[in-house]
This record gives sequence, structure tokens and C-alpha cells, in this order.
Amino acid sequence: MKTRKIFTSALCVALLASPIPTFASNEVTQAYSTCLITNSSEKERLDLMLWVFSAMASHPEAKRAFEINDAVIDKAISNAGATLTNVLRKCRNEAKAVLNAGLSIGSGFDALGYQAMSELSNNAATRAKMASIGEHMDLSVLKPSTP
Repeated sequence: MKTRKIFTSALCVALLASPIPTFASNEVTQAYSTCLITNSSEKERLDLMLWVFSAMASHPEAKRAFEINDAVIDKAISNAGATLTNVLRKCRNEAKAVLNAGLSIGSGFDALGYQAMSELSNNAATRAKMASIGEHMDLSVLKPSTP
């Protein structure tokens, strides 16, 4: 049991604490990504994660499983819209440079989302719930098979 907990904790830490991938493919998108991250607060990034969670929870199967109502989803969307407007206002020049380069305005949001998810996953309660998957796994499948 202890080995299972250690393994799943290590697995979750590895998945959640992996190095930040390089999302930006050029200097324009790198500057834009950096601007989005440095000009958003941890609270704003949490609002964005709540929006993503709410959007995913609106899937019919997820909606039944989590019993999330439309008012909660609408509030998360409203908060995220205000957050994105605020952050884009601060990164107006970088966003314009991205558009002028013929790139998508969403090109910097991968890095922002990664930062937000990393912060969300850093919470002790979140890490504990992520690691608890080990209680429901059969790790014997990793043992060498005998001929």
C-alpha cells in the first residue's frame, strides 16, 4: 500500500511538475506569452482554470457527474471574459504584433494555461486528490510476467 502511494505520488508530481514546454515558436509569440503570464495575477489565472473546468463540466456526462449548474458555468465564463479583457489590455502591443505576423491571438494562451494549471496543481489538496488515484490502480500490471 505504501509503495502504491509513493508511486502514484511520484507519477503525479512528474506529470504536474514537468518543465514548461516551449509553446512559442518565434520571438513574437514568445514575447506575447511572456506578457500574458507576467501581466496576469495568480487569481486571474485561477479564474481562467475555473472557466476551462466549467466548460469541460458542461459536457452532458460531466454535468451529471459533477452536478454543476448553468449559473456556475455562466459566472465562470463571465469572470474569465473580464480577466482575458484585462490581460489583453495590458498586452495590447504584443497581441497586435502577433496578429500583424499573421498568427492566432490564441498563440500565447498555451503558455498562460500551462502556468495557470501548474499553479492550480501546486495546491496541497489538489495534489492529494491527484495522488489518490493510486488507491484505485492495480500496479501489478507493471511486474515482469513470468514465462
